[in-house]
Amino acid sequence: MTSTTKPRFPREAALVVAGELVHLLGPVCERIAIAGSLRRDKPEVGDVEILFVPRIEERPLDMFAIEHVSLAEEAIQRLLD
Repeated sequence: MTSTTKPRFPREAALVVAGELVHLLGPVCERIAIAGSLRRDKPEVGDVEILFVPRIEERPLDMFAIEHVSLAEEAIQRLLD
């Protein structure tokens, strides 16, 4: 069995990333919060965890149907494109 060590990052650097994500996603979320080791004030972290409840928008598909779209997921996809 091989062991891989996940890279760790200083809390301050991770807080910058988390803050930027909260800033970008906040307008398309009902609620958003930093979670995980950042929330627990660990000095080093292996990842940035953000919990959110997205704003949902209803969009008509045709005269009789609507779709429910997560505005947060759309925003995340735009960031990844």
